[in-house]
Amino acid sequence: MNPLAQVTPEVRLHDGKAVTTSIAVAEYFTKRHDDVLTLRDTELREARESSSPRKL
Repeated sequence: MNPLAQVTPEVRLHDGKAVTTSIAVAEYFTKRHDDVLTLRDTELREARESSSPRKL
């Protein structure tokens, strides 16, 4: 993908919250999709294991 082709990531409102896809994140930051998924899974796991709850 041409890095200049997409100036902003694809973001939509769903139930009043901004949402996007992992593919859009990967494309916007020019990262591999599987790396984005791995990071997402790690963040979710760490948030569940954390002693202080945080909203995801």
